[in-house]
Amino acid sequence: MENNINNNENFKFDINSLLKSGFGLNNSQEENLEILKLTKDDAHVYKLPPMSSSDGHTTDEFKDLMFRGKMKMYVKGPLVVIYFLNENNTVFLVSFVDENIDKYVTRARDSTRYFSLRGMNDKGEAGYYGLGNAYLIFSI
Repeated sequence: MENNINNNENFKFDINSLLKSGFGLNNSQEENLEILKLTKDDAHVYKLPPMSSSDGHTTDEFKDLMFRGKMKMYVKGPLVVIYFLNENNTVFLVSFVDENIDKYVTRARDSTRYFSLRGMNDKGEAGYYGLGNAYLIFSI
């Protein structure tokens, strides 16, 4: 069985429950507020092979395009939440990034526009996905 994750972690979550729960944050008004920071109508998400080096991926590894569509980046409390949305506005992939950015986002070794991003797909599988042709600025 082939899946869309590229590591040995087989975490599964109910993505809809997680999105409805407010990501486990407290229910204060400030943390329930989502602030839209960035929208891209043509985001590219790639299936990545396992990392061959601890230095990260190279752009040559961003070959297997698995999604092309809308990306929306929000700030919600202490998190940056990145949604990749299908044409019918359902969530294809979601990523949660906190102040430990290096734990979730890794720049490709040979580019400033390609990243590996820790995310969860619509099947609830967590893993690292390639994000290409992206200009992302993370400042939490």
